[in-house]
Amino acid sequence: MKKVQEDTLNWGVIGIALMIWGGLGFLLSLHFNMIVKRDKYSVNPVPKIETLVTREGKEERPPYQIGPIIVEKPGEVFEVKVKGSLPDNHWTFVEVELLDGNEEYLYSFGQELWRESGRDSDGKWSEAKRDFETKITFPVTGFYYLNFIVESKRSVHPKTLKVTLLKRKGSDLPHFWLGMLCFVIGLILVEIKYGIFRKTLEALNEKNE
Repeated sequence: MKKVQEDTLNWGVIGIALMIWGGLGFLLSLHFNMIVKRDKYSVNPVPKIETLVTREGKEERPPYQIGPIIVEKPGEVFEVKVKGSLPDNHWTFVEVELLDGNEEYLYSFGQELWRESGRDSDGKWSEAKRDFETKITFPVTGFYYLNFIVESKRSVHPKTLKVTLLKRKGSDLPHFWLGMLCFVIGLILVEIKYGIFRKTLEALNEKNE
């Protein structure tokens, strides 16, 4: 009975099947990561201090700078790429606000851009972070807008930000991580059954000896 169960449940074959499913998952993730639409913008970001003006006790937000972003189906994915340049030895934090169809604040994201240079024993050096990107998944259809706000200690901000808005075919992450999980489990099962890597290492060790 035990031998029949072992023959029926071939872990090596199951492992290979899982690896194939993993590969299909990777291909699907590439498919959904394809670009459907690309728009480029040049925006003038608003300094943070200018957004703190209040009227009747309520913070006044600047008018939107990109939009409307039209979301036709729930779950659509857009990627926002932001690029800016700064003088030497300066930094600025770029905050991107997402607004709904009524231009009401939903949430924000952002990163710090910077540029540094100097001289050490090896000579001149220069480092910089000039861009960042973030994917947004919209759960609800409708119109959306983007604001761009900058803040820095010395009040030296990029005059212009180059923004690229990419519409993706869908969300690639579920397919990628499911593919990764299937592939890793399959690889472990194949190794347990056939010992390919173990046998290869043993052969290499014998050859070196």
